[in-house]
Amino acid sequence: IQLYFKQTSLEKNKQYVDILKKCDCNRMGKSRAFKPDVAGLLDSIYIGDQVGRSIVSNPGLPWRFIDNTSSLHLIDSIYKKYGWLSKSEVGPNASMAQFLVIQHANLESQLKREDRVKNAVQNCLIQPDVYAFLLDRISVKRGEKQLYGTQLTPDSLTYLPVKDEKNLNQIRLDFGLLPIEKYLKASNCNKEMY
Repeated sequence: IQLYFKQTSLEKNKQYVDILKKCDCNRMGKSRAFKPDVAGLLDSIYIGDQVGRSIVSNPGLPWRFIDNTSSLHLIDSIYKKYGWLSKSEVGPNASMAQFLVIQHANLESQLKREDRVKNAVQNCLIQPDVYAFLLDRISVKRGEKQLYGTQLTPDSLTYLPVKDEKNLNQIRLDFGLLPIEKYLKASNCNKEMY
């Protein structure tokens, strides 16, 4: 595909370049062998993470105080042995569990593992948009404004303060995120995903 468009204006088009990058990432990720034992463990971690948040998602219970220390230790052990595991190696939920445990950890744990998520994105092992979620969550926990608008108010009706309100949709688009209006609408349907 690249050769066909090499001498056209598409070569300079950011959306075209992003599509090619995703194609390359898909090819890279599919060449890794499936690991059923680790997949089962990570699936269990995923379910525990998401169910725990669903149970305490009523307004009277603070889901942000769920202790996921044991899940972090398991994720760290798996990472030490295998590195970041892609969807083709463990399945989509199990692969996402690695991120969610970090995303739902305390600030110190997030900072310690931030480079791990960044490297996974750079190596096409996880979608780039999840890194935006982590960066925003870290900013919010530090009391700073977020960049991508991924962190929402508890009712999911609007996003917490952002650094550049005027250019928010362009910043989101550049990182592969939905426009903020579509994100807010989708988030109302699935409040506990991130």
